[in-house]
Amino acid sequence: MSDAINLMMEEHQLIKRALHIMRKLSWQVLQSSDVNYRDFDLIIDFIRNFADKHHHMKEEDILFTMMGQELGENISKGPVTGMLIEHDLGRQYISGLEESLARYKKGDDEARLDIIANAISYTHLLGNHIEREDMILYEFARRSLSDKAKEELNRRCQQVEAEMAKTGLQEKYHRLIAHWEEA
Repeated sequence: MSDAINLMMEEHQLIKRALHIMRKLSWQVLQSSDVNYRDFDLIIDFIRNFADKHHHMKEEDILFTMMGQELGENISKGPVTGMLIEHDLGRQYISGLEESLARYKKGDDEARLDIIANAISYTHLLGNHIEREDMILYEFARRSLSDKAKEELNRRCQQVEAEMAKTGLQEKYHRLIAHWEEA
């Protein structure tokens, strides 16, 4: 049986690679008069469908819920709530990025600043968030959850992975990130 926490840490590595690409796209906005809408749209798709719907869903609906149930209110009202707040803040940055891109398309040149601000804010937020999850929260879960809870976590995450595999999205996103890195 695969280890769900290791899998989520591996997913963090792919997400961090996407954050690096988002930063490069922001640099391009700063350096040129063109905005690469296609790549921004693709990175937003990756964030919404892989980082948020797939990865964050496993954290929010499975891991964090199990931690709160098994380890108590101090965990669910403390560190877990902090992680959930950051997930929501990240969603706000991505919505702001989309809105900024739309405004720029309509001729609002000042929206370039908001494109960069939202993208860079997201990369900083999520980069730091990932480090705290990997180094603190996930390690705490490994040490503190019962074997039974870890088995349930692994089983439920495997179900999510099996559903995702049917869509082909994981392969799509791995190829997309690799393509950007080669370019």
